[in-house]
Amino acid sequence: MDELINATCQHPPGSPEWRKYMSRLILTLQQYRGRGLAQSSHPDYLEALNRTWEWFSQNICQFYQNRTEAISRDRLLRWINGYLRWRIRDLYIPNDQAPSSLDQPLAEGESETSLIEQVSQRDSTSPTLSGLDSYIENLHRQKTQRLGLALEQYITEDPNGKLAGCYASQYPDCNCQILCISRCVKEPPDKFKDLATKLNMPQQTIINHFYRRCKPLLQEVMTHLGYKRDENL
Repeated sequence: MDELINATCQHPPGSPEWRKYMSRLILTLQQYRGRGLAQSSHPDYLEALNRTWEWFSQNICQFYQNRTEAISRDRLLRWINGYLRWRIRDLYIPNDQAPSSLDQPLAEGESETSLIEQVSQRDSTSPTLSGLDSYIENLHRQKTQRLGLALEQYITEDPNGKLAGCYASQYPDCNCQILCISRCVKEPPDKFKDLATKLNMPQQTIINHFYRRCKPLLQEVMTHLGYKRDENL
């Protein structure tokens, strides 16, 4: 697998040789459907898989260049699944969750009124979080949800390799991307004790790296995505 990735990345993206080796690489990985590659019974699963292969072809060489050792099959599948599982999750999210504009017409029987008109017609003695207050609160929840999804997507994709490139000394597999997926994305999160067993390293080393290096790095990412100090995940 490592040799095939190396052969692919020796050529400019989009060139005939690159396409030839990339096709071989993806065909090889396709063989692990049901044997390591995440699957779903959703009828549009292939759409999620195709989006994953598109992302894979755009990012594999950077992932390969950031390695500190040969990339094993299991490590490569974990990296791919980190993206694929979120694309599968996207399949179950309705497409009608975008918030309405305040003056966008809303169907009401035979007439059309805007949300702001409905709000203005409310009794001025309405309790807190009714009318416009309720609408603003709903927008805030939606914004927090979108930012949370954006953060989770950043962690799983790690577009600049910033998280994967921050690892504990002498333990390249103990990097911030793996730890953030394990502790911030997974439900329920992995315990440090289980991570220590999985990574074959001292538990305290993992804890120290996560809180001293990964959490501050994650805060930088959150700020870049638009989080403010008074907003929580």
